[in-house]
Amino acid sequence: MSARHEHGSSIDLQEFRRRVLAHVDPLRPETLMNVAGDIASLARHPSLLAETLREDLSRDGGPVRMHSRQTCVLDAFGPFVVRINLWPEEADTREDNENLSFFAYHDHGFSFLTTNYYGPGYRTRTYTYDRAGVRGDIGEHVPLTFAGEATLSPGTVLMFLEGRDVHAQFPPSAPTASLNLLLSQDGSGVLSDQYYFDIDTSTICGKPANDLMRRRMALSLADFFRNEATDELLRSIADGHVCPRTRVEAGRVLERLGGGVFTG
Repeated sequence: MSARHEHGSSIDLQEFRRRVLAHVDPLRPETLMNVAGDIASLARHPSLLAETLREDLSRDGGPVRMHSRQTCVLDAFGPFVVRINLWPEEADTREDNENLSFFAYHDHGFSFLTTNYYGPGYRTRTYTYDRAGVRGDIGEHVPLTFAGEATLSPGTVLMFLEGRDVHAQFPPSAPTASLNLLLSQDGSGVLSDQYYFDIDTSTICGKPANDLMRRRMALSLADFFRNEATDELLRSIADGHVCPRTRVEAGRVLERLGGGVFTG
């Protein structure tokens, strides 16, 4: 879904946070569009990124909000994250190309709004699908419906919903930055699986290593780090971890290791 907000005044991060909390229901991701005009107003803030970086660099210690060469986190509150993403004209390396997701069709483990912060904006092509019933297997056929193309030019606001929207970005004609408002799944802070898609065959062709996949990989190595405390840790994760998929995986590992009875 898209909207145009080309004109208007600017607001700061504090005011944007207030409007998000007042107008977005974390249990209804589609309500992100209620603040489409507000994120466009935040993008008009003349020194939004510069102020954040100056504040970080002026401190002797503490977190730096430039999380990678591409991403700067401006604010985080509850299930919401406000960030700026930087998009070069082209990726320097294959690794950069993969990290930027240029040309790669993918969905997201969260819903989000995005708008132009500076530059001409990248072009994106979007498809939709229904995640209900999708297992997530590599090679699994998933019906995809073409939803259109757009350029994230100044004043454009796009919404992408978790479990529905699939898109690819294409390199902009000049360096570009986007401003995003992220909402994690159901407001719990838990991110769901994410997939890469082969558009020609309408199949899942890969999975990025998100936090959920990293936890699964760590759990799969339980045989190697197991000691007297491991089973208790696995039971704790299986019983109480905030991520339901992680709870299931911990339970499977416990069962594989003999029902949680330590024998080593």
